[in-house]
Amino acid sequence: MRNRKVSRSWLLLASALGLMVISAGLSFGQTQTTGTISGTITDATGAVIPGAKITLTNKATGQSQTTTTNSAGYYIFLNLPAGTYDVSAEKESFQRCVSTGVRLDPAGSVPIGCSMQVGEVTQTVEVQAQALSVQTEESKVSRVINDTQINEMPVNGRNFATLLALQPGVVQAFAFNSFQSMNLFATQDTHVNGLRGDSNNLQIEGSPSTRTRANGAMVAPPSIDAIGEINIVTTGYMPEYSRGAGGQLLIQMKSGTTEYHGGAYEFLRNDALDARNFFSSTVSKLKFNNFGYNVGGPVIPRKNKLFFYWSQEWSRVRTTATTTATVPTALARQGDFSEYCAAGLPCPVVPSYLNGVDGLVAGQRFPNNRIPRDLWSSNGAAFVQAMAAPTHGGLGNNFRQEIGSPSNDRKETVKIDYNLDSIKSHLAVALRHYTQDALPSWGTSGSSQLLQISPVFPERGATVDFTTNFSPTLLNDFAFTATEDIVHVNLDIGKGLDRGSLGVNFPYVFGTASKDIAGKIPTINISGFDSISGLPYPSSSIGKVFVFQDILTKIHGSHILKGGVWIEQDGENDTDQVRVTPGSSSGIGNNLNGTFTFDGSNTSTTTGTPLADAFLGNYGVYSELGFRNYTPWVATQKGFFVQDSWKATPRLTIQGGLRWDYFPPYHSRWCNFATFDPLNYSHLPGIQQTVDPTTGFVTGGNPYNGISVPCQELPRDAIGHFAVFGQQLTDSNYDAINKRLRDFGLQKGLTPEIFQKHYNNWQPRLGFAWDPFGKGTTSIRAGGGIFYNHFTLSDVTLMGGNSPFQLAAQVIGGKADCPGGQLDAQRNCLSSAGTSGTVPLPIPVTGGDLVSKVPAVYQWNFTVQHMLPQDTLVEVGYVATRGRHLVLNSDLNQLPVGTKFLPFNRSVQPAALAPYRGLGGLTVGLNDANSRYDALQISAQRRLNKGLQFGVAYTFSSTVDYGSDLYANARNTYDIKYNFGPADWGRRHNLVINYVYELPFFRGEKNLASAVLGGWQLSGVAALATGTPYTVTNAIGDEAGVQSDFGQYANRLSGCDPNNGPRSVEKWFDTSCFAEATQGTFGNSGRGSVWGPGIRNWDFALFKNGSVSERLRYQFRAEFFNVLNHPSFGTSTQGNPGNVGATLGSGDFGKIINAGDPRLIQFGLKLNF
Repeated sequence: MRNRKVSRSWLLLASALGLMVISAGLSFGQTQTTGTISGTITDATGAVIPGAKITLTNKATGQSQTTTTNSAGYYIFLNLPAGTYDVSAEKESFQRCVSTGVRLDPAGSVPIGCSMQVGEVTQTVEVQAQALSVQTEESKVSRVINDTQINEMPVNGRNFATLLALQPGVVQAFAFNSFQSMNLFATQDTHVNGLRGDSNNLQIEGSPSTRTRANGAMVAPPSIDAIGEINIVTTGYMPEYSRGAGGQLLIQMKSGTTEYHGGAYEFLRNDALDARNFFSSTVSKLKFNNFGYNVGGPVIPRKNKLFFYWSQEWSRVRTTATTTATVPTALARQGDFSEYCAAGLPCPVVPSYLNGVDGLVAGQRFPNNRIPRDLWSSNGAAFVQAMAAPTHGGLGNNFRQEIGSPSNDRKETVKIDYNLDSIKSHLAVALRHYTQDALPSWGTSGSSQLLQISPVFPERGATVDFTTNFSPTLLNDFAFTATEDIVHVNLDIGKGLDRGSLGVNFPYVFGTASKDIAGKIPTINISGFDSISGLPYPSSSIGKVFVFQDILTKIHGSHILKGGVWIEQDGENDTDQVRVTPGSSSGIGNNLNGTFTFDGSNTSTTTGTPLADAFLGNYGVYSELGFRNYTPWVATQKGFFVQDSWKATPRLTIQGGLRWDYFPPYHSRWCNFATFDPLNYSHLPGIQQTVDPTTGFVTGGNPYNGISVPCQELPRDAIGHFAVFGQQLTDSNYDAINKRLRDFGLQKGLTPEIFQKHYNNWQPRLGFAWDPFGKGTTSIRAGGGIFYNHFTLSDVTLMGGNSPFQLAAQVIGGKADCPGGQLDAQRNCLSSAGTSGTVPLPIPVTGGDLVSKVPAVYQWNFTVQHMLPQDTLVEVGYVATRGRHLVLNSDLNQLPVGTKFLPFNRSVQPAALAPYRGLGGLTVGLNDANSRYDALQISAQRRLNKGLQFGVAYTFSSTVDYGSDLYANARNTYDIKYNFGPADWGRRHNLVINYVYELPFFRGEKNLASAVLGGWQLSGVAALATGTPYTVTNAIGDEAGVQSDFGQYANRLSGCDPNNGPRSVEKWFDTSCFAEATQGTFGNSGRGSVWGPGIRNWDFALFKNGSVSERLRYQFRAEFFNVLNHPSFGTSTQGNPGNVGATLGSGDFGKIINAGDPRLIQFGLKLNF
């Protein structure tokens, strides 16, 4: 199997090369990561010199190209790969002028002018170029993470994505520099200028490299040692950039040079040197080994035509994380709630249906605050016993455990550069391969047992770039990219978490045959306590992306004209049609084996205490899924642009252009997905569902009323791939199933996409760069424009997971022993629900916005740069973004506020009251959300010079929105203003400082003292930031009485500011400022009413550099993360989602639950030649 995987990698590369050969008459390139070097040549009086010969030489490859200055004395070299160059100017009667060491960053623009002196051409005036230059040629705001920062900074887990936070305007959802061995989602958790992480466009070698199912998440991430530089283009960029409306993250890989270079390295750490987490009594286990090698140079020695670079790396991680949870006390596990009552928390009261049973009185407390054992539900009690026993005292944060997470990964990169001739053509081919095999013990913090899952991520990427200069003023670039994102997640229920060992025996709604693993536990949510998750696995998906792009550039006088086209074919073969992250989706859940939610939302059966409801088996919502669906999603996106960069005067550049993109929603090749269409829902008798108000069962009408399936008939090539109505589609039932689809009105003759298509996606952009003094030491820039974001497959509303393909059931207010079954007056089970496809239960549905407006962002900025002495570049800017048509998930079947609490509705099932009667929750991703970001961004940077480099990035910002990611839910479907508040990951103040300092002692000496005391180097990163917001929610899930709990707010008492609280671990904010919301209201505290703890983190590294021989060098590294061991409260790390308890009635309300990484120490050794 491994050989097959390798062969497929090379097959992908061969396909790319074949395409290049077939298209030999065309030209290829990577224009979005290449840069320009330009300038104006003058004489000593300042007069321009036309006709001067300009020679540009790449110092790494020895390649040279020439041009001449135009009538304005201006020259420009385009489409240059990042690197170091020499620029020379020659003109008869003038001395030759040479600028050496010109550093060009990815997608950078460097002005190199020269004042030529009268003299002989044989005389040379040489000038060393500055390491940094003021941006006077382009309006875009971009910042580079250079090779020194990549190679010399302490990077926890060797994950390059953490370096993105070194730039102003960038914040990350995880704790700064927390331990994260390279994961695919680190870039998706990076937010640029107040925008969602899925707005980022990640490019490797100039070509897109993001997942189809998660915009902003990368495919086949390279090793940090294979990366040359990273350019983050944040705002003001021209139309040549597309796909993402947020940050353009441009990664430039290393290339071979005229000399052979390479190295080997290993980084390791052991928990024996680490500190313990603030909440742990012992040091968490952590063993990390990261090792690899790389080599590059000419393919043919002493030739400068064909170069290669090869990198291979392995990582071995054996780690545990301390997890803190709130679980029932020892007494509560026996049904005794005395401790909670004594602490002033809600006490269970007798529900009305138990009035008179065993002498109980409805509305009164249970005797001695104990639930009589003879009233316990066998399954409900088993759920409580499945939760972990407390490891220490207290009502909150009373359980801690170490969760192991071992993983292995391997990364490979090969890059070939071929200069076809000395001037005109350059070919680059890059192949990446990434495999992660993990065996983490991922279960849940609320359980002492752990499910064993085995995720495997074999991923590949191949890029072919070809650049041709037809003349010094006409260039063409073409690029082809193919990526493959494969995810397989296997699961072993392990010891102790199978249904049988826990005493769980409720019958499945859709039968045992519909389950991948029939014995897997359900997911159990009890408000106020940590959940037990049965997880959405096993599952698998394969995402493939093919991208073609071509850009033509013409220099005409003082204009640089560009135009290009882009075509992208995306696909995702998906059996993972559920939400894989925790969260509500209108009760659908993500576990085929069932999801129970005990939240006190069923007013007729609740005790007022969700844990007591669990003992009695009275859940608020139960959901279950049938056979998995397999959906081949596809979408073809395309676009084109034109732009002009006009050198209006030697000091003023004006840029503008227009882009058009077509971003269609995804559709299935087999038409096997469904969505809810309000226009297709009929209120006519006989079609509209009739619902039994007592049981909630659908007793008549069309159970699929309002649900739409694309295509008038399923294609025959779909046979054998999925089930419909709980039956596998076969040759024998093909016609009958299509007839049944038509009989239910599911096939409406719609287009395969179902959704509206939008072609009016015009994106004008305009900006300028002005050198006010003409000295190249100051620039004033501004720019703005409209930017559209391409669609992603959101796993919140994966419509392949809908009935009739992947059957779903939602039961409100039933009994845990027989979900969906008949009950008697005392809620004893009389029958079970039935078997697949025949259950008369309301159908929950997810879907997308049928209008499907394309997410858009309006951006503008005003920025000033100035070069201070000592080559220090400072920048001050105002940056603003406005997001429009962002996805916000809304339950279209939400009841009007207070409906459940009306006297005549208290015993009526919600399905009989819902706006779309007879259907369950209708979670639809509507494009209704907006965002607003305003920021002051300040930076100062100095490239390595005289042994010192540093960078300072400060952002003072305000970020507010209606939802901060694709998983955001509308609290109130009828008025989304309730969602407006600070972004979940927003930080008002954010300061990051990084530095590298080579100690000046014993440099250049060759003696014993120099060998021991010389070559020492210091580096580090300091991160200081204010906290992120938290939302305080009710103890009872549905105080609004709308049968939809997307996090309803508590009430905030008038005149009380919770943020003036004690600021202690045990009580972070003033909890007395909050009270349970009044029944029939959504609460008034609002989103993000409490601000959590900030970040104070210092990372430090000490390196020793030396030489073994003239060519062989070594570097020994000691890196200290969180060197001061300052607890980072309220932050999150991989596998340890820290937060502040913000649920009323919970034992951890107001408390800090988790802390980020303690001090961690890592050692490394590099050998380079």
